[in-house]
Amino acid sequence: MGVVRVADDPARPRVSLLAIDQHVHGAVDTGDPTHLALGYLDRLGRLVEVLRPDTDGDPGTSVHLGGGAFALPRALLARARAAGRPVDTQLVMERSTAVIRVARELANAAPELSDEFSLTSIELGFLPDRNQA
Repeated sequence: MGVVRVADDPARPRVSLLAIDQHVHGAVDTGDPTHLALGYLDRLGRLVEVLRPDTDGDPGTSVHLGGGAFALPRALLARARAAGRPVDTQLVMERSTAVIRVARELANAAPELSDEFSLTSIELGFLPDRNQA
């Protein structure tokens, strides 16, 4: 694992970027938690919403492998609340405790979600080679 840091996006003042070494792994729009600031995450978020099964008003469950800045689960939560849909249970599996610490700090940027958004680290030490995770 490299150096984890958060920096403001110079092109978008409300966006905080999570980078590991020189690579951006996540972006959070601190002014709008429903906005996914990275194109691939926006497309993935729209896909998840379209493919989400109809649960007759009951919340569903989704699992995220890798957290990045936890932008996708945060946006899905905010979008469900804004649309009046049930809030799904979301499990985020992230092996880096540094990324989880940074994501906790970024979660504080959206206090309206903090009552329903909590982060948990899952130890993947049972894998013979942690790089498989």
